Amino acid sequence: MKKTYIIIIICLCALCFGMIFYTTLSSKKDAVTQDGDQKSVTLTDQTGRKVVIEKPVKRIISGYYVSTSALLALGLQDKIVAIETKSQSGKRALYGLCAKRLWSLPVMGTSKNFDVEKCIALKPDLVILPQRLSTFVPPLEKLGIKVLLVRPENFDECQEMIDLIARATGTENRAEKFRTFAKKQKDFLATLPKNGKQVYVTAVPSVIVTFGRNMSQSNMVALAGGKNVADEISDLLWVHISYEQLLAWNPEVIVIAADARFNEQDVLNDKHLVNCRAVKTGQVFKMPNYIEAWDTPIPAGILGSLWLASKLYPDKVSSEYFEKTVRQYYKEFYGFEYEK
Repeated sequence: MKKTYIIIIICLCALCFGMIFYTTLSSKKDAVTQDGDQKSVTLTDQTGRKVVIEKPVKRIISGYYVSTSALLALGLQDKIVAIETKSQSGKRALYGLCAKRLWSLPVMGTSKNFDVEKCIALKPDLVILPQRLSTFVPPLEKLGIKVLLVRPENFDECQEMIDLIARATGTENRAEKFRTFAKKQKDFLATLPKNGKQVYVTAVPSVIVTFGRNMSQSNMVALAGGKNVADEISDLLWVHISYEQLLAWNPEVIVIAADARFNEQDVLNDKHLVNCRAVKTGQVFKMPNYIEAWDTPIPAGILGSLWLASKLYPDKVSSEYFEKTVRQYYKEFYGFEYEK
């Protein structure tokens, strides 16, 4: 009899545990479904701000070309109602290839300014701005407009930005595909030497303007298996140096910014650099800019590292592999065939 009671008690306990487990599992499932439907989702943006989105996002304003590129990669071009300045015909070739309507949208300002009144008039559900425009957030928040601040200064932060936007817009599956693609390339690049060849990256204005260790260009070099000779610089902006400093660093390779106003021959013929290793050996390359500037913190930045790796280690990263990967990237995430 006593054994019977024990068995009954054990069965009742098992039943209760099962009911609790099922209830917990069901509640978690409901929470995931709710987030997926965007009835309510709480996000932490890249500056640590908590942002609660309580309705589906149908109208998006992007005040930063990097976030606009991410929106396009996530398939959200039809929800964009305004974008950054310099986006009209010819300024952003990517837009003309996958979302030409963006060229005719209202523009909201530069990296230093944002048109709050125009933004309010467009009644967006979501505004995405770079961290440097954080002063424009309070007036928008007072009117109930949701704002995400982004700060993609390296590969991981760019991926974080994409994931953030995906959660806000219900495009997590698309973001996961991007993550898988990028991880494959990052893992491939990880097989290359670490801190290998000494690389100097120019900025847009001049050969003696460069980037320090906290900029995306330094991360691009590191992923490609190189060492940024200007890593001692910690500034978060372009830095002007002297020819003497550049010669003291004596890089093996010089990479010219994609949007630079000068080319390889200008550097090779620069009388101040005749004793530089990169000039002596002809290891001066300009970053391609057929579609986007891959040396900026855009989603396609991983292609910039892959291109650079093909220059640093051509025996390990063939031009054929690079071209194939670029074609795959733009076909899969932007829907067009890449051509030089």
